[in-house]
Amino acid sequence: MPPEVVQEDVEYARPEGRPLLVDVHPELDENVTLPMTERFVAAYRQAGGAVELEVFPGVGHSFANFPGEAADRCIARMLSFIRRRLKASVSTVC
Repeated sequence: MPPEVVQEDVEYARPEGRPLLVDVHPELDENVTLPMTERFVAAYRQAGGAVELEVFPGVGHSFANFPGEAADRCIARMLSFIRRRLKASVSTVC
Protein backbone atom coordinates (compact mmCIF):
# COMPACT_ATOMS: atom_id res chain seq x y z
CA MET A 1 0.00 0.00 0.00
CA PRO A 2 1.33 3.46 -0.81
CA PRO A 3 3.03 5.32 2.07
CA GLU A 4 0.59 8.23 1.83
CA VAL A 5 -2.30 5.84 2.50
CA VAL A 6 -0.58 4.36 5.55
CA GLN A 7 0.24 7.84 6.85
CA GLU A 8 -3.23 9.29 6.39
CA ASP A 9 -5.68 6.41 6.80
CA VAL A 10 -5.91 5.53 10.48
CA GLU A 11 -8.57 2.95 9.67
CA TYR A 12 -5.65 0.53 9.32
CA ALA A 13 -5.55 0.62 13.14
CA ARG A 14 -7.81 -2.42 13.37
CA PRO A 15 -5.53 -5.48 13.57
CA GLU A 16 -6.89 -8.86 14.52
CA GLY A 17 -6.69 -9.44 18.25
CA ARG A 18 -5.72 -5.85 19.03
CA PRO A 19 -2.57 -6.60 21.04
CA LEU A 20 -1.37 -4.16 23.67
CA LEU A 21 1.06 -1.73 22.03
CA VAL A 22 3.75 0.60 23.26
CA ASP A 23 4.49 3.62 21.09
CA VAL A 24 7.61 5.59 21.93
CA HIS A 25 7.39 8.68 19.80
CA PRO A 26 9.96 11.44 19.27
CA GLU A 27 8.38 14.86 19.68
CA LEU A 28 10.26 16.41 16.74
CA ASP A 29 9.83 13.56 14.25
CA GLU A 30 9.16 15.04 10.80
CA ASN A 31 8.73 11.66 9.08
CA VAL A 32 5.99 10.30 11.32
CA THR A 33 4.60 13.40 12.97
CA LEU A 34 3.15 13.44 16.46
CA PRO A 35 -0.35 14.29 15.16
CA MET A 36 -0.17 11.20 12.89
CA THR A 37 0.71 9.03 15.87
CA GLU A 38 -1.97 10.61 18.03
CA ARG A 39 -4.58 9.84 15.33
CA PHE A 40 -3.38 6.24 15.14
CA VAL A 41 -3.47 5.86 18.94
CA ALA A 42 -6.99 7.33 19.11
CA ALA A 43 -8.24 5.05 16.32
CA TYR A 44 -6.61 1.98 17.87
CA ARG A 45 -8.17 2.73 21.23
CA GLN A 46 -11.55 3.39 19.63
CA ALA A 47 -11.27 -0.01 17.93
CA GLY A 48 -10.82 -1.61 21.36
CA GLY A 49 -7.04 -1.77 21.54
CA ALA A 50 -4.79 -0.53 24.33
CA VAL A 51 -1.77 1.65 23.62
CA GLU A 52 0.85 3.04 25.95
CA LEU A 53 2.09 6.24 24.29
CA GLU A 54 5.20 8.00 25.53
CA VAL A 55 6.45 11.11 23.77
CA PHE A 56 10.17 11.85 24.03
CA PRO A 57 10.66 15.62 24.07
CA GLY A 58 13.30 17.42 22.04
CA VAL A 59 14.33 14.52 19.79
CA GLY A 60 13.66 13.57 16.18
CA HIS A 61 13.23 10.46 14.04
CA SER A 62 15.56 7.51 14.80
CA PHE A 63 16.72 9.08 18.07
CA ALA A 64 16.93 5.71 19.80
CA ASN A 65 19.55 4.53 17.28
CA PHE A 66 22.18 6.88 18.68
CA PRO A 67 23.79 6.97 22.13
CA GLY A 68 22.31 9.44 24.56
CA GLU A 69 19.98 9.93 27.50
CA ALA A 70 16.79 9.86 25.39
CA ALA A 71 17.87 6.64 23.67
CA ASP A 72 18.68 5.04 27.02
CA ARG A 73 15.27 6.03 28.43
CA CYS A 74 13.51 4.78 25.29
CA ILE A 75 15.25 1.41 25.40
CA ALA A 76 14.52 1.10 29.12
CA ARG A 77 10.85 1.90 28.43
CA MET A 78 10.62 -0.77 25.73
CA LEU A 79 12.35 -3.36 27.92
CA SER A 80 9.99 -2.57 30.79
CA PHE A 81 7.01 -3.04 28.48
CA ILE A 82 8.34 -6.38 27.21
CA ARG A 83 9.11 -7.63 30.74
CA ARG A 84 5.62 -6.72 31.96
CA ARG A 85 4.02 -8.46 28.99
CA LEU A 86 6.13 -11.58 29.49
CA LYS A 87 5.30 -11.63 33.20
CA ALA A 88 1.58 -11.25 32.40
CA SER A 89 1.82 -14.08 29.85
CA VAL A 90 3.50 -16.42 32.33
CA SER A 91 0.91 -15.71 35.03
CA THR A 92 -1.97 -16.49 32.67
CA VAL A 93 -0.36 -19.80 31.63
CA CYS A 94 0.48 -21.03 35.15
